Amino acid sequence: MNLNKLTRQLYPTGRAFRFPHGKNGYLVHDAINESVGTCVSELHSILDTILPDNDNFTSSDAAIWERRLGLPAGTDLQTQKLAIMRKLNYPGGCLGRMSLSYFQSQLQAAGFNVFVFANKFPDGMGGYTVINPGDGSGSYTQHGIGVHGVSVHGTTGFPYDSVISNHTDKTLEPAPAFNDSQLRATFFICGSSFPNMAAVPAEREEEFRKLILTLKGSHLTGFLLINYI
Repeated sequence: MNLNKLTRQLYPTGRAFRFPHGKNGYLVHDAINESVGTCVSELHSILDTILPDNDNFTSSDAAIWERRLGLPAGTDLQTQKLAIMRKLNYPGGCLGRMSLSYFQSQLQAAGFNVFVFANKFPDGMGGYTVINPGDGSGSYTQHGIGVHGVSVHGTTGFPYDSVISNHTDKTLEPAPAFNDSQLRATFFICGSSFPNMAAVPAEREEEFRKLILTLKGSHLTGFLLINYI
């Protein structure tokens, strides 16, 4: 930015205001404009740190915003910028933010290759039923809908990593609900085909769980079919 040129445009056009290069008048304005230029540059740098929407937003800026917003430390700058923007924008003006498609899209936008399924599956008789994963042990393909159908052999007992209801620390979560009415308020997060396991980087587990807690309804509980690698 040529502040000297801008300054000269504010003066009358008479020869007394020409300020030849290198003369006293020019040097005075040059000194003043150096300070003004520094001020303008500093103001721009402040704007660059306010939102992670520009190339001048640094890892140091991201770390400050993560502390402000209570976000876990990101693994790389691009991931950090996306997480900060999601936190600042949430819930935004999305009318369908409680829908499964929005829930899933936000997880995928964060870089997690996972899919969300409501606990509502055909019962083989024209209706729907819920799936009870039991204590997380057993083999789903031996006794679940994938082979024999829920109306014949049931669905209790297939592996999952953890439950998510209220805590980022999965060890603090209570035992999952097993009765029919409670299971209607549950969902599954897994691979593209239920009940395939999905993969999530182990260093992003806390971030993953925090994002789920932000997105899900407070009355919902999730079963995570996740391998942390």
